[in-house]
Amino acid sequence: MGLDDRAGCRHPRFAPASGRSARPACGTRAAQTAGAGRVGWHPGRGGPGRWRAAGRGDARRCHPARRRARWPPHRAPAAVRPRHGRLAGAEALCRWRHPTLGNVPPDRFIARLEMLDAADPILFMAIDACVAMHRRLRAAGLEIVLGVNASARTLCRPETLPRLDAMVAAAGLPRRQLVIELTEEFPVPDTVALSVALNQLRLLGYGVAIDDFGVGIATLKLLADLPFTQIKLDRSFVKHVDGDDQRTAICRHVIALARDLGRECVAEGVETVSQRAALASLGCDLGQGYLWSAPLAPDDFLAAAPAWAGLTAPPGTDISRKSE
Repeated sequence: MGLDDRAGCRHPRFAPASGRSARPACGTRAAQTAGAGRVGWHPGRGGPGRWRAAGRGDARRCHPARRRARWPPHRAPAAVRPRHGRLAGAEALCRWRHPTLGNVPPDRFIARLEMLDAADPILFMAIDACVAMHRRLRAAGLEIVLGVNASARTLCRPETLPRLDAMVAAAGLPRRQLVIELTEEFPVPDTVALSVALNQLRLLGYGVAIDDFGVGIATLKLLADLPFTQIKLDRSFVKHVDGDDQRTAICRHVIALARDLGRECVAEGVETVSQRAALASLGCDLGQGYLWSAPLAPDDFLAAAPAWAGLTAPPGTDISRKSE
């Protein structure tokens, strides 16, 4: 999602993802399979020290309930299939353009909203954006998988899943075309409650992804204990996939692990043709990254999606950066 310059909070964006097969990608990694998941953030004015300057008052000011009218809807990075570069899905991203701090990365303000117990509305705004995008894509004759991020705390609330499912049902969005990505910065306090929530999502027919796999709390234990359908390999590993070091070996084995577990693998942060080729040779299902596209506003994404769905451009063609 992107955030409005004045309000500081902007609505969801979508980006393309691509992959191996012709079937739709899970989640919002819909652009190129060689490029993974979420597009990286580009800091505006100031550095890390200035990010920390955004305090409790800023977090309250960007509370979605207070700024809803100023969160315009945006589509995020596309998921693409590395072998043929066709669109498979897209992900709704959240961005905040602070009036004085510039572009604030989500990891700087989402955690603050979580601490204020105020992050839940972001999920529902992202669902709203996905629902609206689905209608427009369907009108254009396209059906791709859309993804949204959610924290364990939000997913474990008893009211979250019924509300989410009601929104999806009311819109006529097939459940199989929505992937919920677990994005978590802190250790999960109650894995039993999270397991119940994720299993309910799976029983209903939604996809469930483990985001940023290989860093933070995205561990092998969570992968073993929870019913994920998709593994998103963190960009810090993907950037070494075409090399010859320890991270290259980890990429190779995570992709093989996903295949052995029957999970879809998405490579995040694909930026070069060489990385795409390496991922394709390893059989990686999907990719997201700047190799294919920066995050796009809804209208820009819709304009590009039909061509992406039948994309035959040379590997590494820069589809669009204008909505960055």
